[in-house]
Amino acid sequence: MLLRRRIAHRSISAADQPQVRESPLEAPLPATAETELHHASATPPSLTAVNGGGLVHQVQMENVHPLRLRLLLEIDRTGSISAAAERCAIRQPSASMHLRTLETAIGQRLVIRNGRGSRLTAAGKVVASHAGRILAILDSMRCGLDALAAPSSGELRLAASHTPSIVLVPPILRAFSERYPGVNFKVRSLPSELVVREVARGAVDVGIAGEVACTEPVVRRQILIDELVGIAPSGLLGSGGPVSRHEFARHSLLLGPEGSSTRMVTERHLARAEYRPADLGL
Repeated sequence: MLLRRRIAHRSISAADQPQVRESPLEAPLPATAETELHHASATPPSLTAVNGGGLVHQVQMENVHPLRLRLLLEIDRTGSISAAAERCAIRQPSASMHLRTLETAIGQRLVIRNGRGSRLTAAGKVVASHAGRILAILDSMRCGLDALAAPSSGELRLAASHTPSIVLVPPILRAFSERYPGVNFKVRSLPSELVVREVARGAVDVGIAGEVACTEPVVRRQILIDELVGIAPSGLLGSGGPVSRHEFARHSLLLGPEGSSTRMVTERHLARAEYRPADLGL
């Protein structure tokens, strides 16, 4: 099971760490008899960063709107500004305007447009990697406020790989619904690799996936061990005893889709045995 990590700490050497100076996010309060203020001017929220080459970028935080962050995420997912606009329930001209405003606020180009669609630049991917977590925090805040009025209501977003979504998720949701009838569910079935990515980006609250390599900032908990068993038509591989690697390699092997843990684990173990099937399908 995968949970989005709320707080992450990463050690970075002083040589690699950009110098960041953050200006006040609120205007100074008026001076009173009890307080003395040494900076009276009010400035818009901004973040100034100096990179290793001495180039200064000032991020206009007041223009980094949640809708613009969501739009950037949808462009990354769909590869199209028009499709992203539709998912955000806005028109394409409005989406283009929001995108330009966000790029101006960040101070860098975030999206590259071409004849086949649109894709994020390196800077766009950096912003998108944080955007999912920012939006998830805002959604969590909204749910927390909603819970004050109705503690048993809310929404749970769940992503699961194909086997868990069929075997594990239905009874879990049934029991959960009986205990919390006011909670709505949104369930997505994805390959394990995508489940991890969606949890890390804050697109879902909880994920259930198989074993995959993971560098994303998520918390993992093992909930069960799944046994993988190969199957073949009766008589294809002899009488049921041990099969030589040479005999096994004469046949095609059918696996799960790209990004599934079943495929990754199977390919890893077969590679150790130096096995190469005659054909590999999904």
